[in-house]
Amino acid sequence: MDRILNKRDNCVDNVISFEHVFKRIGQREILKDITLAVKQGDIFGFLGPNGAGKNTSIRIALGLLQPTSGKVAVFRHDPVDGKIRRKIGFVLEADGLYNDMTAYNNLAYYAQIYKVPEPAERIDKNVKLAGLADRVKDKVGTYSKGMRQRLALARTLLHDPELLILDEPTAGVDPTG
Repeated sequence: MDRILNKRDNCVDNVISFEHVFKRIGQREILKDITLAVKQGDIFGFLGPNGAGKNTSIRIALGLLQPTSGKVAVFRHDPVDGKIRRKIGFVLEADGLYNDMTAYNNLAYYAQIYKVPEPAERIDKNVKLAGLADRVKDKVGTYSKGMRQRLALARTLLHDPELLILDEPTAGVDPTG
């Protein structure tokens, strides 16, 4: 990740921008001078070997980590700014689902957090989209890795975000899923 992945003008239509971002954790330099811009409508993929800084970059874009130096903006705001969080849907490596709750209750909980209008309709639509309508009343702890991943994707789309950040969204999902 020492090289520039994608460099564009810092236009107002950039949804994500990193300008000369460095991230150091202890003595290790995880990110070294990363500059990239993702414009609205772009589909941007991050490829690289394990330990290259992909996950760190995602966490910085989500405001979960701060860069050591450089500028990061999501929708022209600091990612830590709560104003933009409702515009983002994300799936990280850990799915964040509650094992002892049903799939429906997991989605209802997140619908409440995001103040989703007509949550029952959105939940029904998303579980159908994810191919989980027949298992929506089952506890998530009984789900396979692929089913959990599909439920996490359904949750991510629940509040109709403008930006999706997906960390290995198809890991564990069968080819037809």
